[in-house]
Amino acid sequence: MPFALIVDNDAPVRLLLRTILTREGFNCVEAIDGSEALTAIEARQFDVIVLDLMMPVVSGQEVLEHLSKVQRRKNVIVLTATTDKQRLSIIDAGCVYATIRKPFDLGHLLSTVRGLTRKRVLLVEDDEATQYLVGREMTNAGYSVTIAGDGQAALQSLRSDTYDALVVDLRLPVISGYDVIDHVISTGDSAPPMIVLSVLSRPERPLPKIAGYLHKPTGMSEVVNMLHSVTA
Repeated sequence: MPFALIVDNDAPVRLLLRTILTREGFNCVEAIDGSEALTAIEARQFDVIVLDLMMPVVSGQEVLEHLSKVQRRKNVIVLTATTDKQRLSIIDAGCVYATIRKPFDLGHLLSTVRGLTRKRVLLVEDDEATQYLVGREMTNAGYSVTIAGDGQAALQSLRSDTYDALVVDLRLPVISGYDVIDHVISTGDSAPPMIVLSVLSRPERPLPKIAGYLHKPTGMSEVVNMLHSVTA
């Protein structure tokens, strides 16, 4: 069961958020201020953190600063009564997925939580037609898709965020797909599963750590089924 951390010093708001998130299948932990939030974050990893900014003892901003230092996941939904300009500056924090202005709309909050908890896939592909076709299929299947048009952009995305799986072309500009795969493998046990989607009938060198190899264009229709198997 996924875990959610609710951080707000307003008890009725915490109760409302707990009710909503429990119905969505989350095991909820509550914190009444930033200090309790930091203690909870030290004790376990959370799939979703719903965080108010204005709190006693330790502020929500201080919690964001701590999270930005210790994780790359964008799993925080910030609740705030600040202006639009201030909200834009908050979302620059590396751990923030979205900001929602108080008083919040329940439907908006729910759709944001559902978007955050979708499996995240990095599609590394330079061909725009393939980007569109494969990206659409993955999105329609319920995945959150980020596209990198070359190997260098892929490495930048991997440095700034985390993914549940990669779909990688081998022949890419700037930095090849082989180099992207080598980089991911070098991260060790934290490496996400990788699926190769290539015009090559077989790779030019062994790729022992990949989860699957699909040949374009026929393999494009199989990407989603393979993603389901490697991200289940």
